Amino acid sequence: MSKWSYELFKENVAVLTHNYKKKEPLIMTVGGIAGFVATAVLAYRAKAKITTIVEDIEAMRENDMPVPVGETIIRVSKALTPTITMATLSTAAVLRSYHVLTGRNALLASALASATQANHKLRRQIREQYPDDPNAQFIGEREEVLAGPEEEGKKKPKTVSVINTNDVQWMEYAYFNKSQEFVKDDLNYNQMFITTMFNALDEKRRRQGFLNLTTAYDVLKIPLEKHERRAGSELGWTDNDFFDFDVHVVMVKDENGYPYPVPVIEFSPVKDITTGVDYGSDISDYLI
Repeated sequence: MSKWSYELFKENVAVLTHNYKKKEPLIMTVGGIAGFVATAVLAYRAKAKITTIVEDIEAMRENDMPVPVGETIIRVSKALTPTITMATLSTAAVLRSYHVLTGRNALLASALASATQANHKLRRQIREQYPDDPNAQFIGEREEVLAGPEEEGKKKPKTVSVINTNDVQWMEYAYFNKSQEFVKDDLNYNQMFITTMFNALDEKRRRQGFLNLTTAYDVLKIPLEKHERRAGSELGWTDNDFFDFDVHVVMVKDENGYPYPVPVIEFSPVKDITTGVDYGSDISDYLI
């Protein structure tokens, strides 16, 4: 085989291996299910063989003939071996699928934790760099609007920078004006409510050993979309994690186009609380 042919062969093997790894959980699961079906068929066939063996033994006993134990064991083994082998392989395939998916989920969970922590660090640096701009750390469209209505004979109101609350990254922070408890004209009440609910959530986290993000939103009475609720039920904090709310006040445009203050709740970094991932480990530890 020439060197070029050998390299081409290695590339084809690499492609096949890569495609197999991508589909491995599906292949193993389908193979396991098919194997269990085959196990049932083999067990049915083995039943007929075992019945024949039992009938032979009973016939020997009726005729006062000695039952050959060794030969009988061999016959039973041959009858049951295909069924046992297929059941074992099918179980192994399903367990392999579970192992691969668990490893991949662990990798994703570790990557999520790393990315979230990095994002929090970046926003903290932005706050330090732009201390006079409360909106600087938050992603979203900005707009300059008048602070209030223009009145004839009076000085034109100054402009204020507002942020579009529709661009929220719900896993990291939440705009409290979406809460059923939000009171537009009472910033102190809003902040007091958030503080009270944080204490209740922290106590719940310590008591039950974990707290998911969906529960935090529910307690704050901030609605989530269906897919957000599902994801939020698996993200959150355990009793070993740092848990805190940082509350910032930003300006948001009301229905009349004028700015008003809204508390923004910044969550401490969340992680996948449904996996046994050691978040102190390097991501490479979870590579399969």
